[in-house]
Amino acid sequence: MLSFLAVVAAAQSKPASPADKDKPADSKAAQSTAASRKTDRAAAYYHYTLAHMYEEQITIYGRSELANKAMDEYRLAIEADPSSEFLTSALAELYVKTGRIRDAVLEAQDILKRDPTNLEAHKLLGRIYLRSLGDLPGNGNNGSDNVLKLAIEQYEQIVKI
Repeated sequence: MLSFLAVVAAAQSKPASPADKDKPADSKAAQSTAASRKTDRAAAYYHYTLAHMYEEQITIYGRSELANKAMDEYRLAIEADPSSEFLTSALAELYVKTGRIRDAVLEAQDILKRDPTNLEAHKLLGRIYLRSLGDLPGNGNNGSDNVLKLAIEQYEQIVKI
């Protein structure tokens, strides 16, 4: 039975055309890479739904062990739709909720590299920086001043947008 399926699959595959034989291997590799990076929104939002479900279970039932599963699902969703700032923002928000502030900042900054006018990313960074003010160790005001300046910069960007 398995060999029958293999024969059917081979028969259905498109044979190489003479034009394909003349193309350099690099061109075929580039086409393959472009095809593999194609956005798969169905897969992206399937994984987003699973991530959101895990995130809800963390919130409702206090099951913090599901945080890593939710993060993995968000990463799979982003892999399926890398251009989605919504998915990246959702992952960054989860990082904030689970105390992974550095990861949240990196995700938000990544969004802003692609889209400097992304309002949600500026809001997220502003909130992170403001929350961080109380978490800084007491070795002078220099650290607090820098974080406060970062927060102010984000809120100024929000006003401009």
